[in-house]
Amino acid sequence: MSMNLIEKKNLLDSVDARTRLAGSNKMEILLFSLGTRETFGINVFKVREVGRTPHITKTPNMPRGVEGLVSLRGNVIPVLSLVSFLEHKDEPIERGKTMMVAEYSKRTLGFLVHEVDRIIRVDWEKVRAPESVLSSNQGLITAITELENGTLVSLLDVEQILANAFGEAIIVDIPAAQVQEETSVFFADDSVVARRKIAEVFDKLGVKHKHATNGAEAWSRLQGLAAHAQQIGSELRNEVRLILVDAGAAKLFGPRLGHIVDNLRAAGYHPSDFIRDNYLRRALAPSTDLIEGGLGDVLQAAPDVIVLVDQIGLPESDALADWVDQGGLLIRFAGPRMAGSEWLRDEPLLPVMLREGGRDIGGALSWGAPRPLAPFPADGPFAGLDVPADATVRAQLLAEPSPDLSQRVLAQLGDGTPLVTRAPFGQGQLVLFHTTANAEWSNLAISGLFVQMLKRLVQTARAGTEQPDTAPEDDVFWIPQQVLDGFGRVTEPQDPVPVAAADFARGPAPGAPAGLYQAGERVAALNAGGPLVLAQWPGARLEDAAQLPGLDLRGWLIALAALLFGLDALGSAWLARGARPGKRAAA
Repeated sequence: MSMNLIEKKNLLDSVDARTRLAGSNKMEILLFSLGTRETFGINVFKVREVGRTPHITKTPNMPRGVEGLVSLRGNVIPVLSLVSFLEHKDEPIERGKTMMVAEYSKRTLGFLVHEVDRIIRVDWEKVRAPESVLSSNQGLITAITELENGTLVSLLDVEQILANAFGEAIIVDIPAAQVQEETSVFFADDSVVARRKIAEVFDKLGVKHKHATNGAEAWSRLQGLAAHAQQIGSELRNEVRLILVDAGAAKLFGPRLGHIVDNLRAAGYHPSDFIRDNYLRRALAPSTDLIEGGLGDVLQAAPDVIVLVDQIGLPESDALADWVDQGGLLIRFAGPRMAGSEWLRDEPLLPVMLREGGRDIGGALSWGAPRPLAPFPADGPFAGLDVPADATVRAQLLAEPSPDLSQRVLAQLGDGTPLVTRAPFGQGQLVLFHTTANAEWSNLAISGLFVQMLKRLVQTARAGTEQPDTAPEDDVFWIPQQVLDGFGRVTEPQDPVPVAAADFARGPAPGAPAGLYQAGERVAALNAGGPLVLAQWPGARLEDAAQLPGLDLRGWLIALAALLFGLDALGSAWLARGARPGKRAAA
């Protein structure tokens, strides 16, 4: 079955997004330590998020190195201590302060590490396959690279770790593919487990396949196949119908990988950049229904939220403006394309005016070091969210100063520089992240905070369309300070969630318990309910003292007291008279 033009375009968009970094001959690595002398790294492509280690529930009969289970936004995932799993001889006493969440083959796993350092970019040429060095740990190290200071970094094989801990995934029976007998597939992957599983799938499909262990080998074999096809008067596509490559593999194609996309463009395809980022997709997918495609196609679906990643000069700007004006929420992310644009000041649908160029380390407006995030305002959509200390920004777009700039800032850096801004547009909203949606300018995208921020923003979509006449001062979020539990006791909120003004006015509800709330300098009480209603109990009668006066005994009691007092007086007199001495008898 042939793909339609939209499906081809979306596929090419994805290919272009995944290979752009590889096409620049760079690889992104997240550095971390296990509390020992060694430095380890993991490909950023495989990292879902990084944060503090939550409470771990111990469970019996867990595999080696698995500490237990944690609940992560509704999903229960296993947590593995890397230092225990690697059986390090110099195992530290204190470990596991930070948890990295990785994904592979629809599996999610938490890695306990001592500390996360930073994200670096290295040239493909500096990444060496483990065959060229003395490796250990049963093939858990997929590659080695070297930092500028001479420090060696061991890159972990996530696939092998998952296979060793939980066993390899079982390939179920797959119906044979209806393809020509000579159809062949070529794939390259540096992971032994991944190559084995891919081969099993093609074997069950009945499809011939060839493979390579890394990009350099793959490139050499493909050149050889192309030369052989030319000698026999054929073409390479007749020898290989599909090529699968791992963009994160050691010694992969480097700049040559980008040639694949270039060849596709030369064939007449022009990929767009609409919601293509892997981090963004992972953050939105658990809580939203994603619609991916060209902007024109997405607008026809009438979504509540549209996300644009480093886009400028869109031909659909007018249609997009109409959609926002009718109540849509437009979330935009900055990037190199916006920073290098000569028409940035003329770009519509931005909450604030931006300066041309960007602010980054080593640039004209240079930072001495990456900047951390400041605590969120108490009256904004991110109120109550904890800001991790290791969430930093290396580059961003700067907002032009204006009298109303402070009113449009939702998040800022520690030095006061706006990071997330928002402005109303008709009945809708415009939101701009002044940094990238990936780890190119900031490591915010790999933190759990990124997921929470997007979730909060999506929840505000079309919030203002239900009550268009709401006053601006009512467009706030109330933060719980003290709430009532199920027994009516006053307690501190465990995980405070801001409540929109419209929901606050409706009274207590799930997610908005009764208690004291604060919005900026204002404090208000969310009472437990309206007037009390009398309960109706079968066979019982409720009496009200105000309606039933009863019998007044005050007069009778006073009369009885007076009577008793009189009797007491008579008795006392009689006794006194009886004791008087009588007349003496004559002798």
